[in-house]
Amino acid sequence: MISNALLTLFVFLCGFETLLPVHDGEIGAVRASDLLIAGGLSLKEAILLLHAALNLRNFGLLVTRPQPPGFVMSCFLFCGLGLVSSLINGHLQDIPQALRFLLAAYYAQAFCVYARTNGVELPLRVLLAGMVGGGGINLYYTFVSSRAFLGFLPLLWGQNGPGGYAGLMVGMSLPLSRLASHATHRLLSVAVVLGSVFITLISYSKLGMLMSSLGVMAWGVHWLSNRSKQLLVRVAVMLLALLAVAAWKPAMLVEQFAVIYEYKFDDSFDDSDMARLSYYFASAEVASSYPLGVSFTGIGRAFEETTPGRQGRLPEEEDVRNVNPHNSFLAFLAANGFLSLFPAAGMFAFWVVSIRRALVASVVDSRVVWLLLVSSCVLFANTLPGFFEVFFLHSIVLMLYAGSRKLPKLEAA
Repeated sequence: MISNALLTLFVFLCGFETLLPVHDGEIGAVRASDLLIAGGLSLKEAILLLHAALNLRNFGLLVTRPQPPGFVMSCFLFCGLGLVSSLINGHLQDIPQALRFLLAAYYAQAFCVYARTNGVELPLRVLLAGMVGGGGINLYYTFVSSRAFLGFLPLLWGQNGPGGYAGLMVGMSLPLSRLASHATHRLLSVAVVLGSVFITLISYSKLGMLMSSLGVMAWGVHWLSNRSKQLLVRVAVMLLALLAVAAWKPAMLVEQFAVIYEYKFDDSFDDSDMARLSYYFASAEVASSYPLGVSFTGIGRAFEETTPGRQGRLPEEEDVRNVNPHNSFLAFLAANGFLSLFPAAGMFAFWVVSIRRALVASVVDSRVVWLLLVSSCVLFANTLPGFFEVFFLHSIVLMLYAGSRKLPKLEAA
């Protein structure tokens, strides 16, 4: 009971902190940085470590019967490469970041042990409830303590972090919504989808809005391909609601969307986009010069020494430790060398296969929907960091995996 409660609380915090403001001292809101305990250890990681201390036999299962095998193996490789890179470069402060992949592997094993006995409905509802709570806090302070406006709507508090996760979640909510049928689950799913769409609309990130658009398209294809009476009624109600809103103040709404378009897409290929493209060349140059990587602490200095860095084609940062390639693949390529692309490719393949199996298992057997959802993942992984190490994303893909197949019999946690 205690172990299950700890795992449930961990899943809740994964969803809760995802849509919180990242960090900002100007507001009194709960921020993601407030959930850090000490030395970079977060509250949810401390809870997971306590769960591990109470269930040491799960570590044995990681070796004898790892679940999911591909995910666990990718975590082991990420951990090993990270440790090697940290040690040979003398950046011992990066060792905890490498060891977090062992914790991620343990989480995958513990979640599969739990799901084998209890299913995924409760942790799924808890994850969605956490997102609703965190997103609600962010939106509350966005409107109460507005600092900038996008037309008549305030810009989202929390920098770009929440926008990326919200954009990805619009599409991922489709296969997740098919894993449970409880009324509370449906209500939370609707709240997450609508809230995520709105968050991406008022966030700084145009890429989050693009991911959100792909998710909306996936939902549209699903509705059109599954023309049940219930779905058609829901679509009709949504369209009537949109028409009612449009009829309220049409001129103001047109002006609002014009402002959003101009802010995010009018200069659709700007200097920041060119800088992100330059990171591909810079990362390849770093990996060629340092086959085992420079570790994450050394990325900033290494990028400064590359051709794009010397030519000033990379974004200038006051502190080189803040240099960010805006790409999950490139971050590990530069930090841990070319070998890190193998676990990265393995974990991404696990996402692709899990999404497909979840769609087939839930009778959403549409390749178009699958391609749209995979496109969202490609966009996230190639424009934002964290795709391979954030526990919230681990939770999503593990739920898709565990909810779409019969898990082998494992020892109870």
